[in-house]
Amino acid sequence: MEQTTTNDLFGLELQADVLSYKGLINAVEATCEGNPVFDLIVLRDPLRLSMLIPDLAGTAFDQLVLEDVVFARQNFSVRGSRGVGLHFNGALTIDETCGDLHTLVSNVLGCNDPTLELYCGLGYTESWSRLPSISSFTFEGNLPNINIGDQFKLTSLGARVFAFETSAVSSRGTMDKVEMSVGFGIFGTMSISAPSWDHPIEVEFDMEKVSSVIQLSTRAHVEWKDAFGLKGLTLKDVHLAATIDLDQPLSAQIFEIGASFTFGETTVTLDGAFLLGGEFTLEADVQRLTWGDIELLYCEIFREKLPRPSFDVKLRRGTLVISNTGYSLAVDHLEIGDYPPTNGTIALHPSGIHVKVAVDGNALHIGEFSLSKPHLAFASSHMNSAAAGDLVISGSLCWKGFTISASAHVYPSPDGDGKREYTIYGAFVPDDEKIGLRFARLIPQLEGTGFGDVTLNGAALVYASHEKATLPEGIVMPYQIRKGFYVCAKIGRLDAVMPFFPEASPDLKLSALFYDNDKMAISIYANDFALKLGEGYESEPLKFQLILDDSPIVRASCGLKVILEGQDPLVFRLAAALEPTAGEIELTAEMEGMWVNPFGINKHLQIGNVNLSFKLLGGTPQGVVVGGDVKIKDKVIKAKLGKGTAPGQTLLELHFEKIGSEMTVQIAETLMDLRLPKPPEVYFFEAADIFLCPRDMRVGEQMYKKGMSFRADMRLFGKKVKAYVELSSAGFIIEGEVEPFEIGPLRVYSTREKTALLHLHILKDKQSGLINGALSFADAFSTEIDCKFSLQPHFSFDFSFKLALFGDGVNIVVNAGPLFPLEPTNCDILSQRYKLHAKFEQKMLVCIRDLIHEGLKKCAEELQAKADSAKAWVRKSERDLSVALDHIRQCADDWKSDDVGKRSKYIKMLTILVVKRIELHPQDLPPDVSARANDIRLRLEKAKAEYDGLKSAREEIIDQHNVHKGIPFAEAFARYILQGLGAIVVAQNDTVHEIVKRIELNYLRSQKAAVDLIIELVPQEARGSLQSMAKQIEDDLYREEHNERWQDFVEDLRGIVIDILGDLLDNVLKMIQQISEAVAASVIDGITLGNGISQSALKFADGVMLEILSLLEIKTVLLDAEIGVGDKLLMFNAAVSGVLNDEPFTFQVAFEVGSPKELTVAVVNELTLKLKSLVV
Repeated sequence: MEQTTTNDLFGLELQADVLSYKGLINAVEATCEGNPVFDLIVLRDPLRLSMLIPDLAGTAFDQLVLEDVVFARQNFSVRGSRGVGLHFNGALTIDETCGDLHTLVSNVLGCNDPTLELYCGLGYTESWSRLPSISSFTFEGNLPNINIGDQFKLTSLGARVFAFETSAVSSRGTMDKVEMSVGFGIFGTMSISAPSWDHPIEVEFDMEKVSSVIQLSTRAHVEWKDAFGLKGLTLKDVHLAATIDLDQPLSAQIFEIGASFTFGETTVTLDGAFLLGGEFTLEADVQRLTWGDIELLYCEIFREKLPRPSFDVKLRRGTLVISNTGYSLAVDHLEIGDYPPTNGTIALHPSGIHVKVAVDGNALHIGEFSLSKPHLAFASSHMNSAAAGDLVISGSLCWKGFTISASAHVYPSPDGDGKREYTIYGAFVPDDEKIGLRFARLIPQLEGTGFGDVTLNGAALVYASHEKATLPEGIVMPYQIRKGFYVCAKIGRLDAVMPFFPEASPDLKLSALFYDNDKMAISIYANDFALKLGEGYESEPLKFQLILDDSPIVRASCGLKVILEGQDPLVFRLAAALEPTAGEIELTAEMEGMWVNPFGINKHLQIGNVNLSFKLLGGTPQGVVVGGDVKIKDKVIKAKLGKGTAPGQTLLELHFEKIGSEMTVQIAETLMDLRLPKPPEVYFFEAADIFLCPRDMRVGEQMYKKGMSFRADMRLFGKKVKAYVELSSAGFIIEGEVEPFEIGPLRVYSTREKTALLHLHILKDKQSGLINGALSFADAFSTEIDCKFSLQPHFSFDFSFKLALFGDGVNIVVNAGPLFPLEPTNCDILSQRYKLHAKFEQKMLVCIRDLIHEGLKKCAEELQAKADSAKAWVRKSERDLSVALDHIRQCADDWKSDDVGKRSKYIKMLTILVVKRIELHPQDLPPDVSARANDIRLRLEKAKAEYDGLKSAREEIIDQHNVHKGIPFAEAFARYILQGLGAIVVAQNDTVHEIVKRIELNYLRSQKAAVDLIIELVPQEARGSLQSMAKQIEDDLYREEHNERWQDFVEDLRGIVIDILGDLLDNVLKMIQQISEAVAASVIDGITLGNGISQSALKFADGVMLEILSLLEIKTVLLDAEIGVGDKLLMFNAAVSGVLNDEPFTFQVAFEVGSPKELTVAVVNELTLKLKSLVV
């Protein structure tokens, strides 16, 4: 291999690398003449194509520049490889220098500046120093994968650039070269699809520009099924062509198409055009057409067989048109039945075909009507073979001055008799389309009435010759078709019927039947509008009739149903005359016959005169009521249908007034076929709404059970009851809440916690009841009460209540019954007197015993406290006694001291000594000490008073007596002075000396008695001092008893002793008085006074009393009482019996029950007293 470089390749200043090979070739199948030579020239720079081929200068390829250019020259050939000659390879970037090629690639194919790898064989040349001679060339190469869009999928893509010389004959007759022509092309394979296509089409394509035109041509090698998205359309030999518009993408180009299409034995050539957006049109001429060809064409396309028309159809030739709108045939000669032949069209669609022709000549007559300028049409559908005989004739119809564009549907009779029936329909054209057709224009009789100016919109004439009239398939008539001659229209507004409709402009339709020489029956429909009465009601479509008279009126009618659970609906017929202008209206519908066995409750129950009434305003029914009459004996009861709270629930309601006991029995017999014994007249219902329910349901806030029930204000025994009553095959069951009432002083009432409830059964075999409530007495206590009563077979009333005697845990039941038997003729149970009785159960007796135990234990604790206090007092008193005794011992003579302080302290200590001695040892007092002390006190007080009086007059009496001694007047004067002293008793014969002597002796004697008593009361250790005092008093008394001298009167009578005794006796007498009273009741609360006080209290507190409890057994406690009207108190007598310490006892306790605990207190107190008596 030899490698060199060159700067003048082909005589051009082109730099290139040169590789040369000369020698043997290893290829097995190589052929060569001479020595093999292979040269490879690789340009270092891009090559402008016009430099290599100068004839391209000035052409569209003048500016083409190739890169990566390689020239190869060889003098041998190898099979399957390049041959002998000069070969060219290069890369062309398709940019703006490529002109239209760039525009095609970028705008049409949507690819920006792709690179094209080109190759071309340039012939044979032996020299690299001169240009090769090239008169034509074709550069071909492959483009990289280009994505044109969703509608084009390329499977291969290539491009070519070509040029060739053109020549012309010169004047000399020679061929002279004129110019170099250039062009380019793009080729490959691709699939084309569109959004509306089911399958793409696979084609080979070639886009080539020659001169100024870019032409696309394609060919498909396989058939195209469901072409253009049309099911059943299969095209063969499909070829496409298009002249490319460089300003539009490929998907926007207009494509021409040619293909062949076969149906039956007929093959036609289709030509047309299409857009990938979905629009397309194909046409083909079809010669010698028959109706059979139409059937084959339809079967080929839609795979369905058409029914053959019932009349003859003849054709000659036509043009088949296939487009995105469907299939059609334009027929030059079409003859239908007996009608003249003319041109027409046949449209094919999936459901069938439609044929339409225009009839030349005079008007066609159909029955009584004549249609001018007629057109004929018929349809044939594989889905409706019966319609294959239908024929539609359209034209103009004149009636009563109206020109109507009408159509007649001619069809075989549904009766199968071979006849043809027809339906004619057509629209009115109003005189003034702005205001529409006036009602009076159609019916002059309405002129000047409230109906004349009513607007008829879309008015149409409809005539049907048969009851089962039909219209051609696909024709929609906005009005109902019935046999006869009708004028139908939409009514703008009709004031008379407006209350029926909630909207301002209801959809009203007129149907005016003309018959028998212009007679009319005018009906107005509301587009199947039905009254919406609510859940459980059904309404047929509302119908109105306009009755023509001197004053036309509208009559409304419809059928109504009331849907009932478990039985047939109630059927009503509404018929009402309406005024031309109506506001709120009241309507009533009536039911024929009787409503038998409502809700299956009683087959003998019948309700008559049943009607349904309601009000209408603004289209909203209000106050819907279904009512009738039920006869019970000679009384007619109104019944009405009610609604439950839940949807679909219906019940029957009967209203009663003043239902007594006898009437309830009659209701049971009539409504439930139930015969009950007549109860006494103890109850009646103020008013009642009886509900007959097919199942349990709620009405408002109240719940009603299946069957017959009601709620009412009831009076039982004269008291109000909010009652709920159920009536079944067994009888009445009444429950309710009873207002408060009194039984004597007892008040029965209801509370938030406990409601007084009535349970009353009026049954075949028994009639009894129960009242559960609360009981109170004088607001002192409340408890539960049960009142039981019987109405049949015997009349009775009893009650019982509970008393909480020992807290909430244990109650006593008090039973009560009438004091005298009740009579059915006297049912005022609240004015009776009742006897109350109760017996304590064993557990209640145990509670009483426990309460006694607690009472005694508390009493023992109190006595223990008293004992402790008494001990402290005794200790203090003994200390005071000891101090006083020591003082008396030490100061034994202070009683006669001149020192007033010593005497006072002596008196105080002596008083303490006596008082404490008495308090601590009252049992040691002599039995008569109280009487003696009181007597001495009185004597001493009297003697002291006389002595004190004598002392005050003593000196004056002595002076008078000494001066006038022996003179009677002096004696009398002295007596007078003594009598003047109120404390001295002066006898008539007493001398002054005797009086004075007596006073002195009495005073000394009373002192002596007082000192002796005090000596008895003081302890032995303190008596010495008092005994000396007593000795002195005894001596003075002796002298006075034997001394008769007047001088004795002036002597000192021991004033000090007298004062001491006076003060001492004042205190001693007070204490003796207390002691005498204490001794009279020597036991206080079971505690003996004296030294045994502590021991007695401790004896009780230490459990002796409690031990006695084990000896107590309470056998029975029975309570009895009687109450009635006017009683203010509840007095109980409690009989208590039992055994105490093996001894039986019985006692009565009477008490007023202000609280149930009073009974407990009374019994416990009585037993406690008995137990205390044992201890004492």
